[in-house]
Amino acid sequence: MGPVGKTVRRNRLRRPKARMRTLRVVYSPDSAAIGRGYNLSNESWTIGRAVDGVGQIADDALSRSHVRITPEAGAVYLVEDLGTSNGTFINGLRIEDKTPLEVGSVLAVGETLMVMDASPPRDSMPARDDIVAEIPEIVGDSLVAARLRHSIATIAPISASVLLLGPTGSGKEVAARAIGRLSHRKGPFVPVNCAAIPNELAEAELFGYTRGAFTGATSDHEGYFSQANGGTLFLDEVGDLPEPVQAKLLRVIETNEIQRLGDHVRSSLELRVIAATHKNLDAVGFRKDLFARLGEWVLNIPSLAERKTDILTLFTHFLQTKASPPFTFAFAEALLLYHWPMNVRELRTLALRLSNLHTHTRCLDVEDLPELLLDTLEHRFEEDPITNRRDTDPFEVRAPPKTELEQLLAAAHGNVSQAAHDYGCHRNQLYRWLRRRNIDPRVFRPHE
Repeated sequence: MGPVGKTVRRNRLRRPKARMRTLRVVYSPDSAAIGRGYNLSNESWTIGRAVDGVGQIADDALSRSHVRITPEAGAVYLVEDLGTSNGTFINGLRIEDKTPLEVGSVLAVGETLMVMDASPPRDSMPARDDIVAEIPEIVGDSLVAARLRHSIATIAPISASVLLLGPTGSGKEVAARAIGRLSHRKGPFVPVNCAAIPNELAEAELFGYTRGAFTGATSDHEGYFSQANGGTLFLDEVGDLPEPVQAKLLRVIETNEIQRLGDHVRSSLELRVIAATHKNLDAVGFRKDLFARLGEWVLNIPSLAERKTDILTLFTHFLQTKASPPFTFAFAEALLLYHWPMNVRELRTLALRLSNLHTHTRCLDVEDLPELLLDTLEHRFEEDPITNRRDTDPFEVRAPPKTELEQLLAAAHGNVSQAAHDYGCHRNQLYRWLRRRNIDPRVFRPHE
């Protein structure tokens, strides 16, 4: 009970803000719509070719009123097709009834693709919202990419150690280099792949050694810590370091002093340590005290699946082409539906491969995709978007003869869309036939 005559006001806890959710247009014939974000609220709204407001998209494959999105309790949003002929698809599957739209879902209407985007959990990317920085290394317009830039800009000027957690290929070194660049340290950025150092050599490689320190040490060697003095040392895959080296690493970070193998003198250092790993450090028995020391600032780098909104932007960035658009609707949908187990690194590899194989005289189409990615559209090929009918007969019985398909392509000079139009089938169906008959339409094109 409070003092007599006084009112005691207790501080009320404020609930953390809910994760922001946005339905973002990532591909459309309407260039003005690309990048548009629909902030999901408590009101239902409609997307179509002739609706009023921001829901209007100039896409001839859209119906006048194509799809309605309605909020439900518990931050659930239901998608309803409004009786269209071309249909509405979520994650490549045609919907028949009201269907929930989850974070990361790919919504396809007409020739327009949208992705359900969401901000990351705040603890995964701590940041000050008032800090803004140009970080060209982090490409993308997703809420996750924006938060990642804020987090990097927040930590960069601080001298604290940073621990980057995230799956292989997600871009941990890219983030580390951005932190190093924005820290304005005069020394070098020294990257070290700890997984590539044999356990018996880890201490010598990290901390250096003197001549005669061990058999084969014929001269003094400056370790990675000394090389990074005045700058930033990036210890990638730090979870692979053996336990004895972890103990010495902890001492070096705490004292800012280093002692080379075979030396009796300690040298002072001034550098920043950024560590990274794709492993669960608790599961591999990593020292908890070292984890705490390295993790003064822990930043979770998301997988590509957690930032689907950025896939097409990243691919175009890696493709290094000025073509607009550089790929077709079907190609874009395949990229969005693929699971990308090796993350951004795998996407970059595909883009570089296609940039070397592709002549840039036409848009990239599904025939240019590796078989693994093309399989993401198999359910799309199974259903004819024109008739809305799923084929159940054995494919080989229904496919035209190989010679007939080759003649069709020859007449269209390898243009699959034109060949499909001439034959009276949907382009996706023709692609499926070509795959089954092992026909490459590129051989019928005069410039390839």
